[in-house]
Amino acid sequence: MSAIVSEATGMMTLKYARAKVFTPLGIARPRRTPPVAAWDRIGVKPGYSRPFDTADFAWAVTENRITNGCCMLKLKLDDTQRSAACTSIRGRLDGQQLLPADWVELATTASETSGEYASFWWLENAG
Repeated sequence: MSAIVSEATGMMTLKYARAKVFTPLGIARPRRTPPVAAWDRIGVKPGYSRPFDTADFAWAVTENRITNGCCMLKLKLDDTQRSAACTSIRGRLDGQQLLPADWVELATTASETSGEYASFWWLENAG
């Protein structure tokens, strides 16, 4: 999906998401975090940190340098809370429609094959 977004917009998914979602949510970070490959975290020795591990905000890339659209988005807790608040009220935050309401509905409704997964969203109840 991320490759499709990049192809359609002519920019990396991260850059597109910054403009359309993260910045309006107040999640934009002033310093740039270099793209980090998801596989680069495998086998990390104790006491050794990689850029992804130490960053406040990061989104890993695939070996083809495509933003890893399915996972590895790292946000601070308050950023995660703002994102969750936006999706819980059908894409609105602070009186502004940031995400299409029908997309939020689709993305957070369980699929026919799994009651725990929707369109790129895990819906598990944490209890």
